[in-house]
Amino acid sequence: MKNINSCLTCINENCFIKSCSPSWIQRIKGEKTEAKYKKGQQIIFEGTSVESINFIYSGKVKVFKNGYSDKHQIVKFSKSGNILGHRGINSTISPISASALDDSVICSFPRHVFLDLLQNNQDLTFNLLMFFADELYNSEVRERNMAHMNVREKTADTLCYLIKVYGADKYKTLNVCLSRQDIADFAGTTKQQVSKTLSDFKREGIIDLDVKNILILNEQKLHAQTLVHIESSYKY
Repeated sequence: MKNINSCLTCINENCFIKSCSPSWIQRIKGEKTEAKYKKGQQIIFEGTSVESINFIYSGKVKVFKNGYSDKHQIVKFSKSGNILGHRGINSTISPISASALDDSVICSFPRHVFLDLLQNNQDLTFNLLMFFADELYNSEVRERNMAHMNVREKTADTLCYLIKVYGADKYKTLNVCLSRQDIADFAGTTKQQVSKTLSDFKREGIIDLDVKNILILNEQKLHAQTLVHIESSYKY
């Protein structure tokens, strides 16, 4: 798709490309492509060659790894401005898959162009380094939670993570609509266990449910279910 949106005037202040010098952004203008993806459409396929580094211009994306018996392990959820495909920056083969949670627009740079940017833009390189440090921290938090939390705690922890990533609207509804299976694939449990736990949370007045929408009625009480100090929770 033709390059429509200029990086210089991009609405996403959190996009790493914004930290490049204006001259470099102007220089790579013709290298960027954009593609539209419908809800549910796959963006990156695990095991395919890494041709580009991508950024979410608009929309929401889930990043996952393929497991046994067609099961997925969701690694993270991403939003507008976030980098996508960076896990393959030092590889020729993508270690992850990604698909759109709603209609999304993805900006892409050829991998060699992005590497040129890193070598010539100190702020970009520094910001990416800090981002990878946060990614490592989040992976360690997630590994701890998966090992020590029960189903109730894992479900609450996942909802707290989604609040941190996507936020909630003025009606306290999470700004993302996920299936029970997606929540289970991130929490490391089953769809049936997630459904039961969400019903328990609703009965206890912690959340409310409207089809797939989740309303956060008592965020403090939700955090309390995780048995994890907020200071040591996910960074985003």
